[in-house]
Amino acid sequence: MQLKKEALEASYKRIDEIPFDSDRKMMTTIHQDGEHYLIFVKGALERLLPLSSSLEVSGQNETMTEGTKMQILQAVDQMASQALRVLGVAYKRVPRASFQKEDAEKGLSFLGLTGMIDPPREEVKDSIAQCQTAGIQVVMITGDHQQTALAIAKQLGIAEDIQETVTGQVLNETSD
Repeated sequence: MQLKKEALEASYKRIDEIPFDSDRKMMTTIHQDGEHYLIFVKGALERLLPLSSSLEVSGQNETMTEGTKMQILQAVDQMASQALRVLGVAYKRVPRASFQKEDAEKGLSFLGLTGMIDPPREEVKDSIAQCQTAGIQVVMITGDHQQTALAIAKQLGIAEDIQETVTGQVLNETSD
């Protein structure tokens, strides 16, 4: 089946959105679908998965179990270890009459994962090597998944082991 962006935009007019921001790590769009709204959410799995109460499998909605969540998280780790930036996608369909924007991102149906590669520019590795030769300790700060950050850090010669990484949560909990 081939989908055309223009046709989808015409059929499902976007009426609102909740923009991405770095605290939420998600973006939501709301589209008109007859007497219903289709709500699509994309973002970081650690934010999206807790909001998903079901998942779509072969066109059927199934209840999200802890086992399924673990399988999804394992897939994210596997993708991230290949230096992929991983986003989850979920949706829900609600009657227009009962729509509440503050509930738009609750009770979602998880659809799947997408992985994108954002490789470092060629000159970065040489620049880092020069800094290290000069005695400068190089650190990398990113909002990416910890495994994605480690995979990129390995490519650049910054880190070799997960123990050399610190998550934003750990950093926030560390005293000045």
